[in-house]
Parts: sequence; structure tokens; C-alpha cells
Amino acid sequence: MFKNIYTTRMSGNSKVLEKRFEKINTKPIRLKKLVSLICTIIILSVFTVGTMVMAEIDGEGQYTLEITNNGEVIELENKPFIEDGVVYVPLRELFEKLGLMEGEFAKMDWDNGVVLISLSQKNLNEGVQAEYTSYLYKIEIGKSELVVNPEILMHRNYPDEVTSVVEPMDNAPILKRNITYIPFSYAERMAERADLGLLSPPDLYKLEVLYSGETLAIAYPIQGYYEITQGFGRRVHPITGEETFHTGIDFKAEEGTPVIAGIEGNFNVGYDAEKGAYLSIFGKNGVEVTYCNLDSEILQTLWNVMWTPKGNVIGYVGNTGMSTGPHLHMEMKINGEYVNPQLYLTENNYDKLILMLKTDIPNVLAEGGYPNAEYTITDVDYLGNAFAMIKVELKNYDNKIVSIMYYYYENTPYEWVGYVLPESYNDFNF
Repeated sequence: MFKNIYTTRMSGNSKVLEKRFEKINTKPIRLKKLVSLICTIIILSVFTVGTMVMAEIDGEGQYTLEITNNGEVIELENKPFIEDGVVYVPLRELFEKLGLMEGEFAKMDWDNGVVLISLSQKNLNEGVQAEYTSYLYKIEIGKSELVVNPEILMHRNYPDEVTSVVEPMDNAPILKRNITYIPFSYAERMAERADLGLLSPPDLYKLEVLYSGETLAIAYPIQGYYEITQGFGRRVHPITGEETFHTGIDFKAEEGTPVIAGIEGNFNVGYDAEKGAYLSIFGKNGVEVTYCNLDSEILQTLWNVMWTPKGNVIGYVGNTGMSTGPHLHMEMKINGEYVNPQLYLTENNYDKLILMLKTDIPNVLAEGGYPNAEYTITDVDYLGNAFAMIKVELKNYDNKIVSIMYYYYENTPYEWVGYVLPESYNDFNF
């Protein structure tokens, strides 16, 4: 994390070194004084660098970073860290501490940057005959993908319907001090899969990032139907066509949609040629959240306001700055370094519903008698924590309107479950 604090430059050219020592020998300085001077400089340099490093680690306002499971801190000898906005965790040590490396077949094999992983979970449910179940993965240093059930690890005892799946990920595993670190999103995905297994009670694994003594929870900035159209990381700029680093995430939303403060704190407003009208909130422990491409009119009423609570409406989605259409660009920094906001966004029941609709609606429509339907979501009505009404338009069924009811079942693997309603509901305005 500490980059280019000091750089020592020493020539490897023999002629250059010879000339340097000739100059030293011609100076009227005794060898003992010269050695003493050099030693003094080295001692002072080491002390200065050590002081700077300790100030970075122990300085006031600096953050600590830990991983929790169901609220309990996982004591890791190899500490997690943030690099290029991504939280990294030690692969083997984390899953050992979670108890997923205890079974007979649990192992991690390294082969020239490729890691084959077999996690093994002990049976914690009565009535299940098997003592352990396993979860198979393959990852590769520098490659942004997680392979679930890689064929090289599957054996003849696996059912025929179990297939190998390559899941694209936003970031890649890295090697640091000869230890394999994975992005936190990989650990979440593997823990989530184990949590849905038949051999464990639900909610056995719930991983979160603990930041400066508390879970850093950022509220979703938009209430209503939205889609994250651009993630954090490298991308081709939609206007310039150049490859750039996208320092935040983009939410697709209609112009005028209210924007919610994700944290409490002091804030300022301004205008930037690329970000358009923006508002930055400065929270505790060096956390800063910025909302961009806002409607500029609301900002004029906020010039004399100094502080906002979490959850307050702070602006509206606009189309200002370098934008191809109405959307919200959200950025987040910790101690001045950009981080991926998606790592810290908190999900409630509604957020979980919104995030699953894109992949779940086709299955619900197929079960309701509309296989391979090309659909557009036209309305989402959230009717409390337990159910919601979704209205879709089917393009390849003569633009037919279909209503779907979603029910929320707590502490179940699927949580939100949808059903196509009778046609009598399709004309109902909700």
C-alpha cells in the first residue's frame, strides 16, 4: 500500500563507480569521518522512514480492515488489504478459519498460478447421511473468473446434471508474499454457495468487511427499479472510446429520481465538466462518497447547508456533465483512495429483489406459460417487506402485459419467489 516512499539509486556501471571513488579519494576527508557521516545518514534515513510508516499505520484517522462472519471477527494472521479499490483476503487461511478445510478431501493445489480448490463442509443437519459435502473451484492468478465445478476435479460419483460453469468476476486473484489473495467478492460467492448446501443450517456464512471497528454500510442511492450498468474498474469510455479506469459505479435511472445519502456527514456541492453537478459527503474515518451527473437545480438550494443525515434526499438524477443519458455515477474513497462502492452497499429485502429480477423473471415467465419471452419491466411496486408486484410487457407475445407477484420467504435459500398472476390482474394499475 505504501508506494515510492523512498528510492535508492545506485549505478551498476563500473566506470561511473570508479570516477565516484576517485572524487572521494581526492577530497581532504579522513576515512573514519566519511564512514561516520555515511552511518549517520543511514540511521537518520531509517528512523525517518520508520516514523513515516508508523504514522501511516497508527496515525489518527487511519482505518483498520477486518473480515467478519455473522458479526464475529475472523482473526487472520495474513491481514486483508485494499489495492486499487479492491479488498483482498488470504485464500487458504480464510477458509481454514471458516471450517471449510476440515474434511478428508479438502485441499488447495497450486500449479503455475492455477489454484484448484476443494472446500469441504461438515454435516450440521440431522437426518442427512453424508458426513461431508464438497465445493469445487478453480482460480488463476491475474484472471478475472471463478470456475465452479471444474472438470479436472469432478469424478464419476458426481451426478450427470452437475456441470462446470465459468463465472466472470470483476477482479482477479493476486500473489503477495507468496500467499494467494482473492478479491472479497470471490470469498462471498464461495461462502454463499456453501450456505445454500443441504448439510448446513441457513445463514451459517455471512461475510462482511469490518472497517475501523464497525461494518461500513452504505445505503443504496436510489429507491426504485434500477440497474447497475457500469461497474468499478477498467472500461472503454462510451464517449471518447479510450480505455480508462472507471472510478465508481453507474446506476441507470430516470431523470428526476431521488438520490439518497448513503452515509451521514458534512458535504459540499460543485460542478465538473465530466462529472456534471455533484455532491460529496465526508463521513467518519476518511470515508468520502460522491454522487455525480445530478440535476443541477437542486444544488443551488444546498449551498448554505453543511451536513446531511444518512437516508436523506440530497439530489435528483440528472444528465449533466459528460453523459450519454440520465444516470447516477457514484464514487467512494477511503483515505483518499478510490474503492469499489459495491463492496459496502447494504442490501435490504427490496434490494435483493431488484438484483435478482433480471435473472429470475425469465424462469417465472416460463413456468407461467411464456417460454423464451422477450420482456421489458414496466413497473415495480414494492408492497412492504414481504411481497411486491412486477409488471412486464412481452414483446414476442403481441406486447401482452403480464403481472408477477413476488413473495419473500425469510431464512430460505431462494428468499424471493415469483408467480405469474391470472390475466385479470394484468389491467390493474398498482
